[in-house]
Amino acid sequence: MNTFYLKNVKIVKNDAVHLGCVEVENGKIKNIFDDSFCCEKGIDCKGNYLFPGFIDLHCHGGIGFDFMDASPKEMKEIADFHLLHGTTTMLATTLSGSKDETENSLKNFSEYLKNNPNGSLVGVHLEGPYFNPLQCGAQDTRYMRNPNSKEFVDLKQRFPFIRRISVAPELDGGIEFGGLGRKLGVLMSIA
Repeated sequence: MNTFYLKNVKIVKNDAVHLGCVEVENGKIKNIFDDSFCCEKGIDCKGNYLFPGFIDLHCHGGIGFDFMDASPKEMKEIADFHLLHGTTTMLATTLSGSKDETENSLKNFSEYLKNNPNGSLVGVHLEGPYFNPLQCGAQDTRYMRNPNSKEFVDLKQRFPFIRRISVAPELDGGIEFGGLGRKLGVLMSIA
């Protein structure tokens, strides 16, 4: 068992910032103590801040890689890079691409998960292709189409790690698609 302490650290919690000491065991926070707890052998953080890990629900990639075409190994490199900067939980975000491109990205993510079951990438955010071409930002209009519930159910069955989908509710079938997403446990985002 590998245990160490961080002392003299400002711990950011839900309600306030507390000066205290943190016990870390095997790489995970085990206990948080107020400033009355003395850890003589602890690492002196000199009053610096300790934040909970950041959560990123919309990340297209990093360090020169994009989740749409990244290999499972490159996905790990993206996750490791963001982890170094405090993001402990992420959704890999796609963009409006061809069905084959999207499916390939999902297959690569599936392989990433097999090799990294406890990694910081915890799911996928499908950003498109269910966008209104008149209001789609930088997305490629060639791949946009109306929401398709059958396609959605099929994707969710094969790739259960789909956690979020951005969709234009004003499109034909958009409202029903949103209700289906809720039933399937997917966070539906208006886009």
